[in-house]
Amino acid sequence: MRYAIFDSLTRDPAVALPAAAQQWPTQPVILVVPLPPGGSVDPLACLLGTKVGESFGRPFTSDNKPGASGSVGTAFAATPKSDGYTFVFEAHAVNP
Repeated sequence: MRYAIFDSLTRDPAVALPAAAQQWPTQPVILVVPLPPGGSVDPLACLLGTKVGESFGRPFTSDNKPGASGSVGTAFAATPKSDGYTFVFEAHAVNP
């Protein structure tokens, strides 16, 4: 029994070898803010982008794309680009 477990661990490379962690991000990151500049979300996105960029060692930039209640910015982020990573940064609040 002991040999069967050892044999299966040495033959299956997915089990026997630890997974090597990949560095992320390998390209610049864009935080799309679908709201106009100067609002309450814009400075938060800039501050977060700066701090996270320093932590990861890659630029995290915020890009304002206002219009159509956020649809313009969301559509911009949804189109695939090969030059980096794109995330939508938006805040919603509900007043009870």
